Amino acid sequence: MEIKTDHSLALTPFRDLPARRAIELASALGYRSVTLDATHPELRARTLDRSARRDLAAVLRRLELGLAGLDLWIPPSHFAEAAHADRAVGVVSETLAMARELASLCGSGEPAAVVSVLVDPAADASVAMELGALAEAAGASIADHARPPRDSKWDRYGVGIDPAGVMMAGEALQDAVLAAGASLVCARLSDLSAAGRSEPGSPGARLDRAGYEATLSVVGYERPVIVDLRQVPSAEEAAARLAPEERSGSGEGSA
Repeated sequence: MEIKTDHSLALTPFRDLPARRAIELASALGYRSVTLDATHPELRARTLDRSARRDLAAVLRRLELGLAGLDLWIPPSHFAEAAHADRAVGVVSETLAMARELASLCGSGEPAAVVSVLVDPAADASVAMELGALAEAAGASIADHARPPRDSKWDRYGVGIDPAGVMMAGEALQDAVLAAGASLVCARLSDLSAAGRSEPGSPGARLDRAGYEATLSVVGYERPVIVDLRQVPSAEEAAARLAPEERSGSGEGSA
């Protein structure tokens, strides 16, 4: 049975482009939604004021692109280091608020108000507790991609699954998805080969994509799957090959 999966393009691999150009690229390639890079100089919560957020939402609406969430890939160790932990938590707090506001402005609704992070498993439990409380207060969700996942008492502190990261940790991907279950708030499409992170389906890559997407269906995951091409050579060409076929040939979008 074919599993129908909506895919969103993560824009982190295109951070050398102006933010608007990266968004337009996703549209031109045929994606229906994007996952913004909240560490991009033009998209940081602290510098993107209310007017700029409205302008950003207008660009997404004009291109008929949904918002699937925000990636906040700050160094995981910062959550565990006394010199950086407060600052890291503060950045997450600001980004959660921005995610909620952008989701509302874009009309994407609460499911789009997701901030992906990777919290060092060595971080004190109080850090995760504080992040969970901040997520609840903001009305947005955290997707922590750490392996193994951290137990959380907060509904809005959920699990993110990055197949390449799971495989790097020596875990079975399907087992990781099943264990996450209803706590899964962000699932990614990534792959791993002997050379490191790779384009899904490329020679030597290990991901059983059909099996993965079937397992996502089993646990009831209904959000977009995030095409994550961090560290993949020629990311634009890879993104084009992974774009939804029904839109990639339609000529929609702006270059």
